[in-house]
Amino acid sequence: MTAQVLQLSAWLKEPAPLAPALAGDVKADVVIIGGGYTGLSTALALREKGVDVVLLEQEFCGYGASGRNAGQLTPTIGKDAPTLALMFGAEKAGALMKFADRAVQCAEKMIAGHGIDCEYEPVGNIIAGVHPKHEKALRKAADAGSRLGAHLTWLDPAEMRRRGVPPAFTFGVLEGCGGHLHPGKYVLGLRAAALKAGVRVHEKSLVTAIEEGPKVRVRTAAGSVTADKLVIATNAFTPVTLKRFRNRVCPVRVSLFRTAPMTAEQQARMGWAGREGIYTAHEILESYRPTADGRIVGGSKMVNYAWGGGLPPAEQPETFELLESAFRDRFPMLDDVPIESFWGGWIGMTLDFLPMCGITGKHSNIHYGLAYNGHGIAQASYMGRLLGDQLTGVANEDAALLKRRGIPIPPEPLRWLVVKGLIALFAGMDRGVDRALARKPRRGPVRGIAIALLLVAAGAATTLRLTQHSSAPEVSQEIVEPPPAKPRPPGVRPSIKWFPESPRYQAARREHYASSTNFREHLDLGTEQWSRQRLYRVSVGQRPEPALNQFQAWSLQIATAEGQPVTGAVVNVNGGMPQHGHGMPTQPQVHPGTAPGEYRVDGLQFSMPGWWEVHVYVSKDRIDDIATFNLVFD
Repeated sequence: MTAQVLQLSAWLKEPAPLAPALAGDVKADVVIIGGGYTGLSTALALREKGVDVVLLEQEFCGYGASGRNAGQLTPTIGKDAPTLALMFGAEKAGALMKFADRAVQCAEKMIAGHGIDCEYEPVGNIIAGVHPKHEKALRKAADAGSRLGAHLTWLDPAEMRRRGVPPAFTFGVLEGCGGHLHPGKYVLGLRAAALKAGVRVHEKSLVTAIEEGPKVRVRTAAGSVTADKLVIATNAFTPVTLKRFRNRVCPVRVSLFRTAPMTAEQQARMGWAGREGIYTAHEILESYRPTADGRIVGGSKMVNYAWGGGLPPAEQPETFELLESAFRDRFPMLDDVPIESFWGGWIGMTLDFLPMCGITGKHSNIHYGLAYNGHGIAQASYMGRLLGDQLTGVANEDAALLKRRGIPIPPEPLRWLVVKGLIALFAGMDRGVDRALARKPRRGPVRGIAIALLLVAAGAATTLRLTQHSSAPEVSQEIVEPPPAKPRPPGVRPSIKWFPESPRYQAARREHYASSTNFREHLDLGTEQWSRQRLYRVSVGQRPEPALNQFQAWSLQIATAEGQPVTGAVVNVNGGMPQHGHGMPTQPQVHPGTAPGEYRVDGLQFSMPGWWEVHVYVSKDRIDDIATFNLVFD
């Protein structure tokens, strides 16, 4: 089975019928932008108080992180308890821990109060160690959390085995509060409750402007809402779509997967009788939880950041590779359970790992709640209660607790250096742990630190040159030399053959050779491992060349040196527009061609010069067979 990359998630589809798009000019007491957990819970809290509410959602309710997350309801807040105490002192850290517990309880009350069937299992979640290196830090965090008032229980290896937790997770800390649920059913349940309560919901209503004044006016392409107060509940989309809080909120993409349904025998082989959610003690955690229909959903392991704080694209093949490799390592008894799909979503991060709640605007009538750092099911649900009180003048100690100056995020290019450096550092530390598990050389942390230092050094050398031009990187107009050739398997003489039959492509190629503008063709034939299925990758790519980006369909033919077709490969196409740090407008589709060894690619589109890469995955024993890539452009 080849895993499918989902543009939305495995949890939900666009609801039918949609709420009508905003048309014309309307008035309300409060207008809310954003139809996720925050916006819907705020609307419900306000309707309980008799407030007239209009809610605007650019796609449909649940389209953002609310419909894409792993579904683990946890009382987690901040990076960890020791860091909270160090940054804010024991008293405020303890108050934040209690806030996190109340957030979980609020979500549970909303599920029960509105009768939402979202497969909620209040079984708790385990922060698990997978290597002895995790134990010291995990014990320290558990001890600090307990002193601050968190409800935590240390689970030694014997207790983990008694509970039937899969053996890769050797010890851990049980968060007794919370569990896991179906996030799509939860957000659609909130949507149904909001509509029933009389909230005027408008989907497919992208906000185009916010006009501040004694009354705030929010415009869309087809209408406007004038209200006494505005609520911004757009989380990671806020810096991108509304251009607000760009110095406080950093959008990053987290990827997830879902397995195929397991048989009763496979589930018995796995164990996991307590069905607790699990997330590991890595710096960039791995998460796993069982589902009601006999699957495993997992995710994280790597986060993706786009230049300028944009929204990274759905296609993240290297991250998907890491996720599957980690899943196979943690669940070796399920080597016959395929991964069915991958997807991802955007989360709003702050540098202090705390959510944001407050009031802004020249007339102090713009309220906001956002940036949950990956813990939004509980915190965003509770944020509605906080904002409901704040909007109606009711004192709320938890709303006051979250008010702070915050740590500003630097502008580009320093932001890119900071974020990428931190990701490299944390990923390197995690690689060190994972390599130690596999009894491989433990160079991960050192490598991560080195990458971080090199990024900062490179940034110091280039910051002045970059800031003298624009905030986005310029695309060089010089010829880009290909990287040094990598060692190839013995006896392989790879080549790239461009078919000349297409007149359009011939003209484009002649133009390319005449202009020589920033174009690179390369073949990377070697030993990059792809997942536990032991697939190896061969890649061919093309860098920005406007003349070639006109082609939206083409064929890829793979052959041996003797001209025999190579069949049964897995083909993946990726691409992007580096000037803007995001992907293609549409995701290319790959399907079998008419001849053996031929693969058709449709939908390769760019609105400006971009780049594409084709990755071909085959088993290790066939990697030496591939000698020729033939690309035919339509």
